[in-house]
Amino acid sequence: MGKIRDELYNQLAEKPHPIFVFQNNLIPAATIWVGVKAWVNYFRELKLESGDRIILSYPESPAFVHIVFACIWEGLTLIILKPDSENLEPLEFFDAKLIITAKEIPYSIQPDNMGMPQSAKELRKTKKNRNPEIRFILQSSGSTGHPKFICLAEDAVFNVIETHAKIFESNKNSVLSALPWSHCFGLVLDLLLCTFYSEVIIRDSEGGRSLDNLFENFKKYEINHFSSVPLLIERILQKQGGLEFLQNLSSGIIGGAPISSMIADKLKNSKLSIGYGQTEASPGICLGEKGKIFANYIGNPLGCDTKISEDGELFFRGKNAFLGYWQNRQISIIPKNEWVPTGDMVEKKAEGLFFVGRINFSFKLSNGLMIHPEPIEKDLLEKNKLISHCMLFFQHEIQLIFSQTSSGWNEEEVIASIRDSIHPLLKKTSITIKSLPSHDWVYSAKGEINRIAMQQKLK
Repeated sequence: MGKIRDELYNQLAEKPHPIFVFQNNLIPAATIWVGVKAWVNYFRELKLESGDRIILSYPESPAFVHIVFACIWEGLTLIILKPDSENLEPLEFFDAKLIITAKEIPYSIQPDNMGMPQSAKELRKTKKNRNPEIRFILQSSGSTGHPKFICLAEDAVFNVIETHAKIFESNKNSVLSALPWSHCFGLVLDLLLCTFYSEVIIRDSEGGRSLDNLFENFKKYEINHFSSVPLLIERILQKQGGLEFLQNLSSGIIGGAPISSMIADKLKNSKLSIGYGQTEASPGICLGEKGKIFANYIGNPLGCDTKISEDGELFFRGKNAFLGYWQNRQISIIPKNEWVPTGDMVEKKAEGLFFVGRINFSFKLSNGLMIHPEPIEKDLLEKNKLISHCMLFFQHEIQLIFSQTSSGWNEEEVIASIRDSIHPLLKKTSITIKSLPSHDWVYSAKGEINRIAMQQKLK
C-alpha cells in the first residue's frame, strides 16, 4: 500500500473529521469515505488496473474528492485538467481509458448529484503500456509561455506533504480552500495536506474570485488556515478587514509568484509562510518560517537538495522530483537524481533565497551587464506612482511599456519620470519607452503579466 493510501484510510474511514464543506453542505470524513469506496468498486467493475490512465476534468466538489482518493487507492494514473473538457483530444493525447467530466462525450462519465458514479460505460482501448509508477499527471502553470504535463510519483507527493506539515501547530485547523485543485499547489498543499491536518475544509465556491464570498466564509467558519497566491493576498489586503483576517491566521502558504514589498510590509508579523516550488517538484522546493516575509523572498530549501549555477539559476533534485514529462502518448523519463533546472534566477542572502527573475526573460547589455527585468519593474512600480503596469524587455532594442494610473497625467511627463527612475538601473543605456492601455495587457492564470504573449503581441 502507498503511503498516501494508508494515510487516507487512517484519516477518513469511520471518522467524523475532517468535515468537508461545499456550498454550506457539511460532509463528514466517513461519508467522504463512502463515496471513495463507491468509486473504487466502480473502477473495479470497469476492470481498471494499476497504471491505467483516466482523466478528471471536473469542478472542485465531493465528486472530485471521491475520485482523487479512489484513484490513489487503486493505483490509477490520474490526469487532472481544468473543468470541463468537451472534446476527445485529451483522451488521445494521454491515451486514456476514460474521462470524468460534466459533458456527455464518448468514453465519458458524469458523476450524479451526490458525487457518485453512475452506470458503467465503455472504455477506450489504449495503445501504450500502463505506468503504475505515475500517480498524477498535472499541467505546469506555464510561466515561460510553454506549459508542460508533469508526471508525479506518489512518494514524491508524500515527501512534500510530510515536509510542509511543519506549518501546522496542531490538527485543529479550520481551512478555507480557494486554490484550484487541478494545479499542483492546490492539489498537494491545499487538498491533500489539509485532509491530513485539519478538522474542517471549506471550499470557496467562487475559487477566490468573489471577495465578498471569501470574507463571508472567513467570518462564518472562523478560518485559521488559508493558502493563496500573492495576487489574491493583495486583493484581500485592499479590502476592509483583510489585513486583520490574514494577521489572525495560524498558518498558510503564500506561493506561486514573487512576493511584493506591500505584502511583505503588512504581513511580516503574521504566521503565514512563503513557499516556492514547481509542478516538477511536486510542488515544494523551499519554505520560509512563519512571519519571515520579504519582497521576492522564496524561503529555504526543504525536502530536497538545491544548487545555484554560475549564472544564478536555481536547480533542485531529491525525493520531491518528478518522473518525467508526458510527450507523444508516453512518459519521457528524467534520470533519477539528475539536477532539474527551475528556470528561476535566485540570490542567496542571510535570510534565505530570493527570487531575481526568470532566466528566459533576462538579457545582456552591450557592455556585458546582465539585466533581470522583473526586479527592475517592481522597483519602478514602487517608486513611480504614475504607472500601474510595466514590462521591460529586449526585442531588437531595450524597450519598456507601461500603463498609467490615471489619464489625467501628461504622457510625456510620465515617460520623463520613468526615464529618470530607470536610467541608473540600466547604467544609462538607451531605452525606448511607450505607453499601452490597460485593456491591451495579457495576463497568466496566476495574475502575472504573460510576457511571452505580450512580446508576440508587440512584434
